[in-house]
Amino acid sequence: MAADRVSTLELFFDLVFVFTITQIALIIEHHPSWSSVAQAALELMVIFWMYGGFAWLTNTLGTSTSRQRIVLLLGMAAFLVVSLTVPRAFGADGVAFGYAYLVLNIVHLAGFWFGGVASLAQAIRRIAPANLLASALLIAAGYSGEPWHWPLWVAAVAVQWLPPALTRATEQFGISAKHFAERHGLMILIVLGESLISVALATQDLPVRTDLIVGVLCGFGFSAAMWWCYFAQDDERAAQALEARGRGRDALLGYDLPHALMMAGVVGVAAGSRLSLPALTEPTSLAAASLIAGGGALYLAGLALFRAVLRYDDPRPRLVTALLLLAFIPVGRYAGAAQELAGLALMITAMLLIERRWTATRAAADTIVKA
Repeated sequence: MAADRVSTLELFFDLVFVFTITQIALIIEHHPSWSSVAQAALELMVIFWMYGGFAWLTNTLGTSTSRQRIVLLLGMAAFLVVSLTVPRAFGADGVAFGYAYLVLNIVHLAGFWFGGVASLAQAIRRIAPANLLASALLIAAGYSGEPWHWPLWVAAVAVQWLPPALTRATEQFGISAKHFAERHGLMILIVLGESLISVALATQDLPVRTDLIVGVLCGFGFSAAMWWCYFAQDDERAAQALEARGRGRDALLGYDLPHALMMAGVVGVAAGSRLSLPALTEPTSLAAASLIAGGGALYLAGLALFRAVLRYDDPRPRLVTALLLLAFIPVGRYAGAAQELAGLALMITAMLLIERRWTATRAAADTIVKA
């Protein structure tokens, strides 16, 4: 079993993986359309599945042995190649993506098989066929091209996510809740930071004027609000809930799936912000405004699912607020991305204040009942 704290090698792994998130955002930025959004979503779900797989690997076996360190470094190398192919995975680099993804799967399976724990080797046998089948489907998608790559990619996502979600295939994996929670929390932190950096880098050739400063600070404010939603005790309470429940299915549906949705939301906000450059304070395109508000809504929907599965708090305020964020699309379209980002940040801030008062009221009521 892994230690309670995330190791430096795992952080190194995560920093390499986050390059993939940057590449996925570029899919939307270069060709803003519904098909690009769908492509980015499919790629994220496929890639995040294997990121989660390595998170489960280190959660159960750690990184203290040379064998596991080598496995993780090889996995990082495979992820790096996968990341390079992401922008054209539905086109010219589809075959390269498929084979790199297959290598990534083989390294992951080897980590479990040669980890020295018989029960884990047996457990991964229930997951391995689906992972290898998904790799085969992606290789086939690379060779076949239009229009077959769409159904093949959808099939790969379904093969990976649905069987473990609907069965007890993950129950044999022991979960170190504190380590698992910290690993996922750090990934959200890294992705939020990377999204800010990606927007900042896109402005490096622009003159630093008042409108640019206002726009960047509004984006920072929204990122800070998203950070607050997660790290103002939700991360700690979710970890406690997972430790109390301690089942593999809870880890999959309560952590992996919500965090994939949250990352998709951050990608959407970053892509929409970059599409709005250089004039962040002027009316932006419908695509950019939709990506910003839709990304924020998806992030909150992921947090609502987080709460709903692990049952550590009421998910309804976050789900309702997610729907309300979509009403800010016209603000971006007719006023500006900066104004939209500021409005979204204020809406989330209001939600957090209401949640805080609601929690205090319920706690006071419980105290009166017990007295």
